[in-house]
Order: sequence, then C-alpha cells, then structure tokens
Amino acid sequence: MTLAGRPHPNPLRGGEGISAAGIRERPVTRQPYPVTAKFRFMAVGLLYRALDLAFKRSFRREVTLDALANARILILKPCCLGDVVFATPLVRELRRALPNAHLTFGVSKHARPALAGSPHLNAFLDTGNVGAGPYRLSEYVGLVEQVQAGDFAACFVLERSALLAALPRLAGIPVRVGIDSGGRGFSLSVGVSTRPARPESELYLDLLRAVGGRPASGELEYFPSPQAIEQMDRLVGERLRGERFVVLHAAGGVNPGMSLLRKRWPVQSFVALARRIQEAGVTIVLVGAPQDRGAAEEICDELSSAGPGEARNGQRASHKLLNLTGELSLDELAELARRAVVYIGNDSGPTHLAEAAGARVIAVFGPSDPVVYGPRAPNAVAISAGFWCSPCFEAGRVAPCVKPLCMPAISVERVWRVLAPWLG
Repeated sequence: MTLAGRPHPNPLRGGEGISAAGIRERPVTRQPYPVTAKFRFMAVGLLYRALDLAFKRSFRREVTLDALANARILILKPCCLGDVVFATPLVRELRRALPNAHLTFGVSKHARPALAGSPHLNAFLDTGNVGAGPYRLSEYVGLVEQVQAGDFAACFVLERSALLAALPRLAGIPVRVGIDSGGRGFSLSVGVSTRPARPESELYLDLLRAVGGRPASGELEYFPSPQAIEQMDRLVGERLRGERFVVLHAAGGVNPGMSLLRKRWPVQSFVALARRIQEAGVTIVLVGAPQDRGAAEEICDELSSAGPGEARNGQRASHKLLNLTGELSLDELAELARRAVVYIGNDSGPTHLAEAAGARVIAVFGPSDPVVYGPRAPNAVAISAGFWCSPCFEAGRVAPCVKPLCMPAISVERVWRVLAPWLG
C-alpha cells in the first residue's frame, strides 16, 4: 500500500490554525462522545471483560491444522462488501492449507458478490439480517439452528461481535477460531487480538497463523463471471469504442449496517478532477448504485455546463462522459474497473472490489484508517489529509463531528499528482 496522506507541514492544511495570540489551535471538528454513550460503551466493555475472565480459560485450547484436514469448516463474515473482500486472502490460503476440507462461507446477500465466483469455496450459507444490520432474536436463533444443521467441525469468525463469536458455540461447533476484541471473543477456542492495528486482511490471515498456518500471500482477489466479462466486452466495444477511460465512483459510505456519508470526497472535487481528466483526452465513466444517481447527475450537469470544446487555460477538452450509475452489477463494475486506466473512489466496498479485481486504484480516505482499510496492492494508493482528528471511525463507533474537514481538505491537486503519471 502507498499512503499519500501524512500530516501536512502547513498548519492550515494539517488541521490546525494560528490564533490572534500566536498560539496554534485546532479547528472545531471532532467532539467528545455524549456522556450516555461513554457510559454505555464502558459498561458493555466491562461486561465482556467479566465474561472473558469467567469463561476464557475453560473454552481456550490448542488447535492445529492437521486436525482440520478433512473437516467441514464454516467461515463466518456476514457484512459488509469491503470486509468480505478483505477475507478473500484467508479463503484462498485456507484452501491451499486444507485442500480436502469442505469450506462454507456464511455471508449476507448484500456482500456475497465479493465471493460469488471464488473457486476455493464449496458452498455459501445465507446469514440473513444477522450481522448485517438490525435483526430480531428469532432471526439469530434461526441462524444458530441453520449452522447447527451444517454439522461443521470448525468455524472461523471474522467479526468483533460477541454475539457472532458466540454463535458457533451455541451451534455446538467444537473448534472456534476468531477475533478477540476487548473480551468479545470469550467463547472462542482460539482468539486473535486486534492489537496492534494492522490491515484488516492481515488480521483475518492471523486466524490461520494462530492454528499453525503459513499464508503465502495477502493479495486480495476477485473472480468475475463469464457473463460479466462478456457484458463488459460489449460495453467497452460499443459505448466506449476502445477509448481510454477512468472510472469515478463519487458515492459510497452506505451499507446495511451503517451510513457514514462523511466518507465522501465532495462532489465538486470530483467535478474538478474529472475536468482535468477530460482535458487529458481520457473519457470519464461514472459508476455507483441506483441511490447514487443524484451525485452522478450533479457531476454530469457541471461537466456539461462549460459547453463542447471549452476548457480551462485555453486547452480544448474532449468532454467524453459515460454515466453508468445504477446500470451495472457489482460483478460488472469490478470487471469494468479492471479495464480502466484507473479507478478513483472513496473508502467503500466497490473501491476494495476494484482493487481485488486488479484495477489501478486511488482511494480517498477521511474518517476511517487507511492503515487498516486502505489498499495494499502495488498499483493502489490511499490519500488522506492526515488531520489530528482522523480516523474518527474506531472500535465500531463514529465520533461526533460538528464540521467534517478531513475529506474537503484533500485537494484536487494532490489526487492529480498521483493520477497524472498513470494517464501518460
């Protein structure tokens, strides 16, 4: 991973200002958590620590790969799309280490496209709403019964949730390997700490290492369907006519479990960047979900307002633009991104999917930590402002913020300096 976002020496760019008295000040951005939220977080944390002390010793035991050689194994990761993409190295390395095991992946319908074409899995288990947003107790009990019916010998739990970590224990699975965050993994046979912070995909691979595995690679992967390849062959040939193109995804930050719109780089920044790309003679392709059409239409309106052939600095722009927002499946989006000169987007599931598909990627980061969630491929770059208040998405919580500055502070010029060499 290349990280283009260390704290900037300019105090105004680095998230600080100078007062009239000459004292360096931080702008008003991130706020303390409400007292009730602090108390609830501490109380829940103490509860998990107590459960950890009470049960950890009786549940923990040594587990080896040899014992799982022919086992039926469940990998549990219901949500969300980007996180399931981060699980692809573990799936591949589990299959390499256990060629005769039966591997089932428990995932929600929303995130399943990340693994739909994987040759390493034998089956999928639909987790429904559990772990992918609000759910009822009856749904949780139903999933426990469904897992129990699968007759699994082992489960790898890629979640920080105590309820999801306890699910395989309630289903009677004897071997349970998972993430132990703040005592939430008290019911696991083997628990892996989240500290120190490291890439999410490496944290998942550490579950395999904890039972004696030796992963050969942490590279993300994605396998497009033949239908997606055929569709993109047709689209690139008929609608792009062989033109070089850049894919822009100007939305994201919304999934079944959380909506975090402050992850989005301002639309006007995407507009300014798109103008530069057009001036370089490269076509813009806009992508996103149906609910992202508003942002895409705003970009289209801004780009068309200059009129054909007009551009800044007296240069003539091609003004080539194709808006595919809401038209592509995730499978097709990943295949299209792979064919682009570069894919540019916010920290979102489609951005991680594009990296896994082999695309060049520029990912813009603000609230979340690029060290944990950023791209790792040699042809992928994470750009962040490096503000004092970032990341503000930590331990599954988002800190209150009265005026998000991290994303607007990332200038078009910074992104352009990374992009320009790829445009040739």
